[in-house]
Amino acid sequence: MTALLLAPWLLSAALAADTPTCDAVGEVPAGSLSVAWISPAGARVGLNGKLTVVPSRALRAWLEDHGASLARMLQGMGLRRRDDEPKKAWKVTVFDVDATSLCRPIDDVPVTAVGGVPICEHGDRGVVGHDTGCGYTLDLDSGGHGLDIYQIDWTVAAARGFCVLPAERFLESR
Repeated sequence: MTALLLAPWLLSAALAADTPTCDAVGEVPAGSLSVAWISPAGARVGLNGKLTVVPSRALRAWLEDHGASLARMLQGMGLRRRDDEPKKAWKVTVFDVDATSLCRPIDDVPVTAVGGVPICEHGDRGVVGHDTGCGYTLDLDSGGHGLDIYQIDWTVAAARGFCVLPAERFLESR
């Protein structure tokens, strides 16, 4: 079993329970925040649906460090294993949200918040294929920590408006 680190106080609790722990996740700045939902072009979410989002600034920084291609972005989000460019169209929907409306999708921790962000309730989270249960994605190229992810209700995210871009356009706008 690989022991990763979420927080020092959590490591001892996790080791005592003989369960794997997680890498540390970043802080979220207070106030207004731009977040991005990466999805296939035809993907939709219902009014009561949840979105798994990443901070736009963190996504852009990650792309600078790891390669700014659609294939690499999808690998970093844990959405695609292959490193060739996908044939299917993808989109990036950017929202301006209040940081207090986000929650972290982290499983089985004895706390209610990490880094000032509440932990998502299991019943509210839904199932996300690229969700490690640690508050971040698994980079399917390196096998390591991908991008920190958050969840938000669709209606809350959409309240301030949003911009939908073809993924290639988002990548060009760096």
